[in-house]
Amino acid sequence: MSLPVFSREALRRVDAADYPRLFSEADWGVARVRFQLGLKGVPRKLIGCVNVAAQIDGRWVAVQFQDGRWTMPGGTRELGESLTAAARRELMEEAGCRLRLPRFFGAWRCESTMSRPHQAHVPHPMFYRAVALAEGRLLSPPTNPPGAEQIAQVQAFPLSKAEAAFRGAGRGDLADLYRLAAFLASDADSG
Repeated sequence: MSLPVFSREALRRVDAADYPRLFSEADWGVARVRFQLGLKGVPRKLIGCVNVAAQIDGRWVAVQFQDGRWTMPGGTRELGESLTAAARRELMEEAGCRLRLPRFFGAWRCESTMSRPHQAHVPHPMFYRAVALAEGRLLSPPTNPPGAEQIAQVQAFPLSKAEAAFRGAGRGDLADLYRLAAFLASDADSG
């Protein structure tokens, strides 16, 4: 089965200058990262993680860790798991959300600063973190599996409030990413 992605035409309408924090190199502590639009040139075997910008009735899902930081749902791909299955599982675990088919639109290229991968099957030291956009539906509280980062709260925000939550957590890159996802969603709706 082919991976659902945005068309090259849709991605060509994106101006990286409109999302400066997203398209700048960043240091996440455990990795140096740079976002790229589209998955062209990204070897699927090097995608170790997924994130999903999920929409529910026009609102944007954000999750809050127990330490108070806001982030977007996502995490490590299981051994042999497809990207679509990983996106669905991560949304259920972290947000209690069932999603429709995610459409991938980019990836962070990550250079780990750790001496070994956080899970043995994850590519190391270079890997990708694929990002998708999807519509979903909240079904339950997060499942918070043992050993995973624990989610304290899930919110579906208007876009401006999701951006503010991310900026407040020092994640201007995620504020930009959600604005980009909203642009792609509106572009897909109008096209």
